[in-house]
Amino acid sequence: MAPASRTRSRQLRRQRGPQHPRARGVEPTPPQDGHRCAAPHGLRAALRRRWERAQGLDRVAEECRTRQQHGRAHRWRAAVGAGVRPAFRFRSSRRAHDPARVILKTSDRKPSMSRAFDEVVVADPRKWAVFLDIDGTLIDVAPDPKSVRIPAELPGLLAGLSAALGGALALNTGREIKTVDGMLRPLRLPASGVHGSELRLAAGDHVEILAPRIPEGLTTAVRQAIGPSDTMLVEDKSVGLAVHYRKVPDAVEFLGTILSDVVREWPAYQLKGGRMIYEIIPRGFSKATSIAKFLESGPFHERVPLVIGDDRGDEPAIAFAKSKGGAAFTVAGEYFPSCDADFASTIEVRSALARLLRALAPAPLEKRA
Repeated sequence: MAPASRTRSRQLRRQRGPQHPRARGVEPTPPQDGHRCAAPHGLRAALRRRWERAQGLDRVAEECRTRQQHGRAHRWRAAVGAGVRPAFRFRSSRRAHDPARVILKTSDRKPSMSRAFDEVVVADPRKWAVFLDIDGTLIDVAPDPKSVRIPAELPGLLAGLSAALGGALALNTGREIKTVDGMLRPLRLPASGVHGSELRLAAGDHVEILAPRIPEGLTTAVRQAIGPSDTMLVEDKSVGLAVHYRKVPDAVEFLGTILSDVVREWPAYQLKGGRMIYEIIPRGFSKATSIAKFLESGPFHERVPLVIGDDRGDEPAIAFAKSKGGAAFTVAGEYFPSCDADFASTIEVRSALARLLRALAPAPLEKRA
């Protein structure tokens, strides 16, 4: 370019400068998912933080960045209890520390806790009593609870793991036990159903119903409050009710309000929220109460509880396991955010359980291969 042309270009840039949106004080918009901002890295980070402050997300970003920096070590200690130091070093990347990527692009999450699972669980595999949630933990959540897909390898994995643990594996779910049996047919494992309201302490044993059937009046009141709907599903669980609203996630507040008003008239029952679901269950029951009963009997006795779950209903079990010196791991979803969960997906959970099975019974697996 000729000198005169370069001079003219500089003059034009100076003239256009004040007209730039940032010069006029217009708030910059955040970079969209999958697109990179054209500004240099330092300016891009500053603009992200400015946008976060404007949107009230700065505290969330700072929390996620802190968790990213202390990352897996922070959650490792949370899984096995305070005061325990990992026997390995964690590695992280500069990219993982960027809070904007955590907020705006959840696919760019940091590495999973699978290495911590190996160090905590697989390293000493024979001491555990394993308690597993199903939906969102072992299998992906579906829009309709009847349309879930069971991975072909799951029944064999659970059967092998139960045998290797001497029977000290139980399914701890919000579903009815008879529904679980139909999903995993012909496998019948020790199980707790409807958040501890149903119990089967041994494989193939009869199911003990610990709570009375939900009153017809309560079921009618819930259906009338919701009204006819193609987007909300009321599931009768015999001793409880579930209202699924995954097709209309924006209905969470409205639905919670009307169901709270209904349940308030029935003091023997409580309302629990979850991943696009509200559940009405008897008071005094939870996934923690069922684990306490398991640990008093059979192959679970004198073992340390290991809990894996993905939802609010799993929190009592997680807290109980830690109080007993056990371990707990969470799975990312609508309830546990990606920057805080221990496993990114149900696939990671099944992979971790397969490693535990190899540690417990390596010879049969080698022969099978």
